[in-house]
Amino acid sequence: MKQLLKVAMKKTKIYSIGILIYSLISSFLTIYLMKFISFTIDGVIMQTSSLPQYITNSFYSHNMKAKLLVLALYMLIFVLIISISNYLKSMFSTKFKLTMNKNLKERLLEHTTYLEYEDYIKYGKNHIIQRVSNDANYFVDFVTSKYNLIVDSIFILIFSMYNILNINVIVSSIIGIIIIIIVIMSVVYLKVTKPIVKKNIDLHEDLISRTMNAVYNPKIIKIFNREQKEINDFNSIKIT
Repeated sequence: MKQLLKVAMKKTKIYSIGILIYSLISSFLTIYLMKFISFTIDGVIMQTSSLPQYITNSFYSHNMKAKLLVLALYMLIFVLIISISNYLKSMFSTKFKLTMNKNLKERLLEHTTYLEYEDYIKYGKNHIIQRVSNDANYFVDFVTSKYNLIVDSIFILIFSMYNILNINVIVSSIIGIIIIIIVIMSVVYLKVTKPIVKKNIDLHEDLISRTMNAVYNPKIIKIFNREQKEINDFNSIKIT
């Protein structure tokens, strides 16, 4: 798995850094946009809290409509920057995915040259190429989706915790403890389920192998009178 990931990540550093940068910008402004909503409600409409100096300096008038207009312009700018950041992040993510896909397919196709002639006859060249393409696509889709999810989650968590910490230390401490518990439980769950997942993967590989054998070699099975044995072996596989 590590070797496969190393091969796929070749020449993708600039794209992964681009995703990090624009995810950071988007996450920060998304959280800060929520603060502007509280500025609008608590600082302007309800007038129960003070506004930051840079906001009050932007007011061209002290009436409520002028203040709301200025805050709306601020939020509109934030939304525009967030949209641009998400677009650029999506562009880097697409290039990241395509580069990984290219690297992985090239390496896998190189290994097909080492297959025995009997394997080409057994499975067929088109089937082998299709299998390589499908496996590469599944792997790359999984890696890119998890990478984006992890990056977004980390930045959102950091900025959220920072803002909550400024509001209430006790609440932020409780949330931090809950997050730590969730992380510990996730690690334990991963260790417990790893052998189960591996067993299921092995069983599915056995099932696929027997299915392909039954599809591509029915004549050989009949010649050696192994038809009933293959049926019994196939039925004996239990997928949990």
